[in-house]
Amino acid sequence: MDGMKTPVALLLAHPDDEAFLAAALCRRLAERGEPAVLLTATRGDAGKRGSELAAALGRRLGEIREQELADAAAILGIREVGHLGYPDGRLAAADEREAVERAAQWLAVRRPSTLVTFPPDGGNGHPDHRAISRIGTRLVRERRVPGLDRLVYIGSETLAQEGRKEALALDTKAVWPAKAAALAAHRSQRDTISAYFGDLSEAPEAWRFERFYLAWEDGREWP
Repeated sequence: MDGMKTPVALLLAHPDDEAFLAAALCRRLAERGEPAVLLTATRGDAGKRGSELAAALGRRLGEIREQELADAAAILGIREVGHLGYPDGRLAAADEREAVERAAQWLAVRRPSTLVTFPPDGGNGHPDHRAISRIGTRLVRERRVPGLDRLVYIGSETLAQEGRKEALALDTKAVWPAKAAALAAHRSQRDTISAYFGDLSEAPEAWRFERFYLAWEDGREWP
């Protein structure tokens, strides 16, 4: 795939980040016979405002969201999902050095060449998104995983305003049935998903494209 060295690993903050922001990417990689792997930092157990179901689940929400993620990953063709298990909403308070090491150990076994994660601003400023961006950036820049030499950020308005050049833009209309099914798999978050994507009957124009920016490659920043 142009602009994306394979194999690819995604390092994200919560269950459903993959469906919101990288579903088309994951489907395309799977169709090429090079399925991505995904490592999530939290179980999403603080997402109790996602629906009445999420609020009712209480302490079981994290467990349910892990299963929802497994269902979405199967739809998108993600080869393997891992969990770091940090508290949702409090990733910024975690020992960053420890988090980098734990993520590096998991990724080293899967041997990716490219890491996809959030941009430094987290895309929407979410502290967990910003924290996982720092962790992922350190993993690549410090060469913590052999062979992992390319860092790709999920697109954000900040990156565009800075004049950064897109490495890849994927039109989700081409894979909308799969993306919609993956979003729907996150049943406990249906109200939140509806606020962004409506009834999932078609790709909303505001969310039509998944955009990715090359931030680091072979020791060069923003090559």
